Amino acid sequence: MKTKLTLNSPLKELQKYTAEMNIERGFSDETVQEKIMLLMEEIGELCKAIRKNATNVKSAQDSKIHRIQDEFADVMLYIMALANKLDIDLTRAIIEKEKENSKRTWR
Repeated sequence: MKTKLTLNSPLKELQKYTAEMNIERGFSDETVQEKIMLLMEEIGELCKAIRKNATNVKSAQDSKIHRIQDEFADVMLYIMALANKLDIDLTRAIIEKEKENSKRTWR
């Protein structure tokens, strides 16, 4: 049964959905190395979208302008796909990391 996403979907459901979509779209055989390269490509597209939409930096007039939120979504989907490939529960990882961070002194 396919996972249905809503605006209230917890991260665990988003991760499950990403795993299902990777299988359905034929991406499940990509290696960790391939996925990390694709993630870096998407991060570049996010940076470009922010530069074009939120700064005064000039760009070519014929260059396609991507929506920032679309590029953030692509980055998150690749992060979740990588976590799935490495068998990492992101919810648990974030909770554990924030426990560590809460003990740190921030300047």
